[in-house]
Amino acid sequence: MGAAGAAGLPGTNGTNGIDGAVGAAGAAGLPGTNGTNGIDGAVGAAGAAGLPGTNGIDGAVGAAGAAGLPGTNGTNGIDGAVGAAGAAGLPGTNGTNGTNGIDGAVGAAGAAGLPGTNGTNGTNGIDGAVGAVGATGPSGILAVRSGTVTVVGAPLTFSVTFSTPMADANYSVSLITNGITGTAVVTFGCMWHIDNQSTTGFTFSCRDATAGGTAYALVNASVIAYIAMPHQ
Repeated sequence: MGAAGAAGLPGTNGTNGIDGAVGAAGAAGLPGTNGTNGIDGAVGAAGAAGLPGTNGIDGAVGAAGAAGLPGTNGTNGIDGAVGAAGAAGLPGTNGTNGTNGIDGAVGAAGAAGLPGTNGTNGTNGIDGAVGAVGATGPSGILAVRSGTVTVVGAPLTFSVTFSTPMADANYSVSLITNGITGTAVVTFGCMWHIDNQSTTGFTFSCRDATAGGTAYALVNASVIAYIAMPHQ
């Protein structure tokens, strides 16, 4: 193979000749201007991949194109975090008073206050009805029986009869001799005894102090005073 000659001007495409044998690859020539495309020949076997070329220098920025029409609004983004509180504003004017709320529960009773001064006395009330009559009280002095009796003969006992009977037999009797006459026929004296009593009177005697004491004859014409007093 001889050295490659200078590139000639492209000629018109001739008819395809019979493919010759593939010659050895020549050194790469400078690219020529593109000729008109001929009819595609049969695809030859793929050559080995060439090394990548270096990037060319960026071209100048072209002029800005006309503004396009506004696009449709996108969906709202998520709300951002709440910002810090701003400074307090000046107080506003007072609003009108609201309606009163429901009364609260009654509080505990407070401590007792000091006593007040006494008021003036009220007028007397109407007298009440008269109560029932009370039980009869004990008899007064009119229930007492008293007087004297004169002994007749020399009896061992002597009886006194009341001019008006007593209400009952619950009474006590006191006896004494009137004057200086004797009481009983005995030298050492004796004691008065009420032997029995009833509503109409009593019987007395003068006896010694022994149990079941002996009764002694009373002195004739002796005057004996008595008083009978109802039990109170």
